[in-house]
Amino acid sequence: MAKRSQASEDWSRSLAFPGIVASCRIRLARNLRGECFPDHASPQDRERLRDLVCQKLQEVKPLKDCTMIPIESASQQALQELREAHLISTELTERGSGGALLLNPDRSLSLMINEEDHLRIQVLRKDANLRAAWRVADKMDVAIEEQVDVAFHPSYGYLTACPSNVGTGLRVSVMLHLLGLRLTDEIDAVFKALDRLGIVVRGIWGEGSEAAGHLYQLSNQQTLGETEEEIIDRLSDVAEETARQEQNARMRLIEDKPELMMDCLARALAILRNARILHSDETLDFLCALRMGADAGLVLGIEPEIFDYWSTAILPGHMQTLAKGVLEPEARDRIRAELMRRAMESVRLAD
Repeated sequence: MAKRSQASEDWSRSLAFPGIVASCRIRLARNLRGECFPDHASPQDRERLRDLVCQKLQEVKPLKDCTMIPIESASQQALQELREAHLISTELTERGSGGALLLNPDRSLSLMINEEDHLRIQVLRKDANLRAAWRVADKMDVAIEEQVDVAFHPSYGYLTACPSNVGTGLRVSVMLHLLGLRLTDEIDAVFKALDRLGIVVRGIWGEGSEAAGHLYQLSNQQTLGETEEEIIDRLSDVAEETARQEQNARMRLIEDKPELMMDCLARALAILRNARILHSDETLDFLCALRMGADAGLVLGIEPEIFDYWSTAILPGHMQTLAKGVLEPEARDRIRAELMRRAMESVRLAD
């Protein structure tokens, strides 16, 4: 089985509405030969394996600057903030003893230890350049395999806890804002087409989650029978086409249904400017709408990129990190509304 790929172009920069692409991610699942999978290992065995991995990987160049965060000693607030940043999975936050996260300073590279698999390499980017992300992940994978004996079968590829990951162990995803397709009632047809192509569509927090902020994660379903390059190229092509359909939907809204577009923006701005209580998911929806309007030149008085900041800052874990303390849900909802009222003071809609 081949395990090498080359790098891909960042097509997201050519879109007329750059806010469509939120991020992309490369994730590789790896396991140590002869060790029980984490779900079947005792807490003592998970702790032993974590210590062994950290010891053997301390000289791996991509990991030298990483901070090691033991799950059992991290606060729930810190874990929630990491999860909101897509740096750690819900499964790992619940692992407890023996779980850990290695995280580099700019948060673009991480290694989950004892999640579903022994090792999960993750590379995140704020664009759609999957091949650039793959180069980083592949380099780290090679360096890790020089230090530990990874479970690999010559016919089946990398052996993983979940059979759906056997083969390359590669999961590739692109996160897209798809509000335009929802407003034009085309999103269900697009999702059916993606399903026929073997592409999984999930909400913002992965499997089983809703699409808060009209954010959808597109990822590959198959890991066996394709090379890494084939998986990356196919997902990149599908994500690019989906983003262009979203771009076309936004253009049609502006040209053919301007009242619908402006009504969506007006409602979002009115609520953010006046609400006294705001939940995080509804706030994400309104911010997504205004970001779409800002990219189209219909929302003025604020730079489009500011909406990206607020889309993260208003999440529960991030709010508590900024507040340097625990905030009850009701308090967060009140503070979130106050923050939005202040942030939207100078924002206005184009005539």
